Amino acid sequence: MPKLLLNGRLLSVHARLFTAQNRAFRYGDGFFETLKCLNGKILWWNYHQKRAQKSLQMLNMPALSSPEWSKLKNDICELCKINNCMQAARVRISFYRGNGGKYTPVSNELDVLIEAEPLPLSSSTTMGILGGIAQVEKPISTLSTLKSLQCLPYILAGMEAKQQGWDQAILQNTAGRIAETHIANIFCVYNQMIITPPLSEGCVDGIIRKVLLEARLPWKIKEQPLRVQELMDADEVFTTNTIQGIQYFSKIHQRTFARPQIAPAIATWLRMQENEHSEA
Repeated sequence: MPKLLLNGRLLSVHARLFTAQNRAFRYGDGFFETLKCLNGKILWWNYHQKRAQKSLQMLNMPALSSPEWSKLKNDICELCKINNCMQAARVRISFYRGNGGKYTPVSNELDVLIEAEPLPLSSSTTMGILGGIAQVEKPISTLSTLKSLQCLPYILAGMEAKQQGWDQAILQNTAGRIAETHIANIFCVYNQMIITPPLSEGCVDGIIRKVLLEARLPWKIKEQPLRVQELMDADEVFTTNTIQGIQYFSKIHQRTFARPQIAPAIATWLRMQENEHSEA
């Protein structure tokens, strides 16, 4: 039977983890990280650690010490081994505040929950995906960049995508501009120039997004607000996600895109980088 780790304690995935006083359940008081592990190694660990540290600070949660981060990394690898998913795993780490209080917590203790499950491996760019503009909007705020436990916009957008037969739903922000999709950051290509919305537009501070922005690629990547019509006018539109990697749209509503050139090239580059940015 698969296991999970709650504050370092190994438990069954069917174990009772919390009561109705749990703040993650009651208020969404926390955030999470989704990681990809291959062959017993965590991809992009330093990026995930830095983002989690920033999220803890933004939410006024206790910081983790260097030994605690090392233990967390070891716990992830150990859980993958226990759950027989060393070859390829999807790992979720949930950070949330301890029980008690209404909106104002009575304590600031940190709980950490680690889950690991097998991840089917598939090529991200063998075929295009379908998409559309979701009806729900993504609010713009100082917390928009977090992978918050409060995920209602993504849930509603995901439900709409399922109803419409889309692979990904594209979310606009409350200003009517493109923010991201319900599971990924979004990029548009215009004559060898790549544009992605800045964090100020309400998108999540994605790991692969940051990797691409920091990389020395043959193509210039610029952060710039995007309107729906500009999205539709792009030569290519692709998304980035820690688990799926790079995926490109073949169709958004009635707009059909030609087979891309840049997205597959970036996907190939990214797979090569994964070997250099993996840690056991």
